[in-house]
Amino acid sequence: HSDRFIDFDETRKQHFCLKCKIERKDEWRKEKEKKKKADEKNASSKKRKTTEAEEEEENEDIDISTLPKLKYKEVRTKKTMPMKEFMEEKGLYEQWMHEMHYHITHVKMLGARVCARRVEEEVKSNRFYILFKRDHTERYTGRPNEETQSEGMGHVEDVSIEGAWLLYKPDGDTHYREVMYFHISDEKAQNGATVKANLWHSLQDLDERGEIPMDKLQAIFDIVDGSSVQYRCGQVLHSMTTIAEKTRSKYYRIVQCPGHGKCVVDGECGRAKTRCDLVFSQVPLKAEEESENRLRLDISKVEDGKKVSQAENVFKILSDWEFSKPAHKRKLQERRPHLRHPDDTLHRNTKMIAGPFESGWHMGMGGHYNFIGDWELKEEVAARRIPCSCQGCRNRLKKPIAERYKGPCKECIFWKIFKIDEDRGWNDYRILSFTPDKNSNKFDEEEYQDLLMHTMRGIAHMVARDVRVGGYGAYPGLPPEDPSKPRHKQDDGFVLYFVRWTCKPWQVVEDEVITVDGEEVQLRKGEWVCKGKWLYDVPRARHWYFHEPEGDEVVVRMGQVLSADIDMAPLDDSNPLPRMPESVRRQVTPKNPIKLSLDEYDWLMDEMDRRERFNVEEVIDSESDESDSEDDSDDDESGSGEEESDESEMESESEIEEEIESE
Repeated sequence: HSDRFIDFDETRKQHFCLKCKIERKDEWRKEKEKKKKADEKNASSKKRKTTEAEEEEENEDIDISTLPKLKYKEVRTKKTMPMKEFMEEKGLYEQWMHEMHYHITHVKMLGARVCARRVEEEVKSNRFYILFKRDHTERYTGRPNEETQSEGMGHVEDVSIEGAWLLYKPDGDTHYREVMYFHISDEKAQNGATVKANLWHSLQDLDERGEIPMDKLQAIFDIVDGSSVQYRCGQVLHSMTTIAEKTRSKYYRIVQCPGHGKCVVDGECGRAKTRCDLVFSQVPLKAEEESENRLRLDISKVEDGKKVSQAENVFKILSDWEFSKPAHKRKLQERRPHLRHPDDTLHRNTKMIAGPFESGWHMGMGGHYNFIGDWELKEEVAARRIPCSCQGCRNRLKKPIAERYKGPCKECIFWKIFKIDEDRGWNDYRILSFTPDKNSNKFDEEEYQDLLMHTMRGIAHMVARDVRVGGYGAYPGLPPEDPSKPRHKQDDGFVLYFVRWTCKPWQVVEDEVITVDGEEVQLRKGEWVCKGKWLYDVPRARHWYFHEPEGDEVVVRMGQVLSADIDMAPLDDSNPLPRMPESVRRQVTPKNPIKLSLDEYDWLMDEMDRRERFNVEEVIDSESDESDSEDDSDDDESGSGEEESDESEMESESEIEEEIESE
């Protein structure tokens, strides 16, 4: 330093030298502290190793089964990183900015100004379209006299409430109506099975009131939130296919993105809770002070030794709820509470896995917000990222099923946004199939078969509504044993039978056996059946048939009927018979032959292939065989004298059968 500060006086040189000494002393002190910390760290690690060894020796004699279970808890902390890494290319900042733009785009396109408005316009374009908005509110817990301590007293139960706002035009009316359904239950579960039960009740209620007959229903639109268990999972999407098949319509589900805000359902459910609080908080009065207009209920689990359902109390309150405004001054015309019993929820253990999905960012089920259950699809669902109800997308959904969900959606007004190349886009339809999740304990094969049976009964009821006396229907079956019976197109061992209906269908009240043309037919309780007469093939003329007034009569199960209202073209100048021998022509022409179109025949073949998974006839035959075996076992337990008479009768019957076969 003396060389460096040679131009300064002595005091300055001493000052700078002292400063350097202080800096060197500080460095020495830091090195000493650093070495001390390292020594302490080494000592602590040695101590930890010794303690672990001692613990292992102690734990050798401890039974692991008696130890408490370890619980792990994730604690969210703030993430820190250098600014350079944070702002670099493909860093955290760029990643989350990309997520933010993705989210904002979905909020705008799935919001009330774009998606909901276009869906409402599409619903109002067809009187047989209906629109639901549904959401589960928080479970309601009544508080008597507004005492908050009642929650911990053990005598208050919570109630599940799902609100469903409905927009529709009643059959024969000129104006659209807004109705609010409240589905109330003591059941704790809020999943796809409960949502399906609630929706099916709403459809049946509209059908029973005559407002929207189920056979005229063409499309169901359902706007829901993004809850996976309730509205978007494999089991839920599979239930959409069953509802679409039972109603023979399309089921559109529109899922809202996170941050969608509140809607009319949240407001009405909140008002319903407030109404219940007012009733439960009523102070008891004397008998002479009570009035009929004053509703008051107590909250208790047990009354007179019997358990009280809080859902029934809430149902009574909402059933007695009157509007404060007249009908012409309010938007909501009616409130319809529905009490759902836990036994009404069926097929809980039918968990399915939907797929396939491509791997990648937002390529799974969470990246799709539109699902369509189409009754013409074979146990499949069409999935799309963004729902669109523009005119181009509407026209696309009216195409034949083979072209409806295939190829790029170039007709959509958002094609320029979602276009990848000329052959594909980000918003194209994806067909999802289902596989049972047999590795899970939430799939039961018996429940799945029962689900198919319930679906088949719903289809039979819908087909029965299409029957017209004098109309024509078709159903598949096994080839007849008698060569004189009509034989039509045979495919994979099955024969397609055509019938002319002679009466209206009916539902069997009790198990019974009826005789038709000398043959006994076993009918089961609950199934829909109808009588008709077979059509016969015109010789050497494909798809031409005729009926005989005194032909063979048959009882048809409506669950097997592919179509109960087939269009047959009569014989005329525009629809002549094909080339055939003149003798056959003279014989057939007086019988008024009719022709089945080729498109109708192709549709019947596709429908027969789609119905193959139900196997209704096998279930019915097995039931009848079981009943026959039970009857036989009862007969075998009878006396020996009766056995000898039965054997003689059987010998006489066998002789008669041999004579018939020989003839």
